[in-house]
Amino acid sequence: MWKTRPARATQPPTYTAGEVARLLHGEIDPGGLPSWDRKGLLRPSYYEDPSADSGLVPRAEHDAGRGRPSRGDRHRRYTFADIVWIRFFLQVRRELVSRHRRSP
Repeated sequence: MWKTRPARATQPPTYTAGEVARLLHGEIDPGGLPSWDRKGLLRPSYYEDPSADSGLVPRAEHDAGRGRPSRGDRHRRYTFADIVWIRFFLQVRRELVSRHRRSP
């Protein structure tokens, strides 16, 4: 089971994978979000970085400094816009499954 870290106030407001899973009422497992990130399907807008002024670094800056996201990179932070895209992705996936279509 995933350990719960205390939520950290960020600017802009962001959410951990566990918080996103709870907001989406279990439609996705917190472990599914890092998998989508590694595959490049849905990536978080920010990653935690204590050395940054805001405590966050944008996705492009993170990738430039560290390369592709790794399995051990658990400091993903999702914005409200990310959550909207995740919800849309889940809806499209449900629709494809209900119509017995293969996933794109």
